[in-house]
Amino acid sequence: MAPCGPRPVLLLLLAACLALANGQLWYELNFLFNKNHVNYPKTSAPDPSTYCNLMMQNRGIYLNMVNTFIHAPISTINSVCTAGGTLKKGGLRVSTATFNVTQCVFQPGPWSISYLGTAKAQKVTVGCWNGVPVYLLKEV
Repeated sequence: MAPCGPRPVLLLLLAACLALANGQLWYELNFLFNKNHVNYPKTSAPDPSTYCNLMMQNRGIYLNMVNTFIHAPISTINSVCTAGGTLKKGGLRVSTATFNVTQCVFQPGPWSISYLGTAKAQKVTVGCWNGVPVYLLKEV
């Protein structure tokens, strides 16, 4: 018998359907952006790689090859879509300020899923819709 419990993928699919029905796809995309890329205050871990392995599993995004977590309040990240960012080619916006981030890069292994983490301060590049970020440009 299959175990019962929360099904995050089904909940996200339901939320996406509701957002589409209401004409608010940007809201769902911003929700996913925050889930995949925002961690403030930063979750405590002894080192960036341990942090990545913990966060990727906890957020259910452990099959991504590269993921970046931004350690700043959502309101500060949202400001990149307005006065806190400058327009870049392709409609993307680059933050004027640097953010503390942790970048997680998949490390293939024969028996486990593992990530190499790097903590750094950098500007972030986002795609915006309706004044909020919905896409983070991955820079390796």
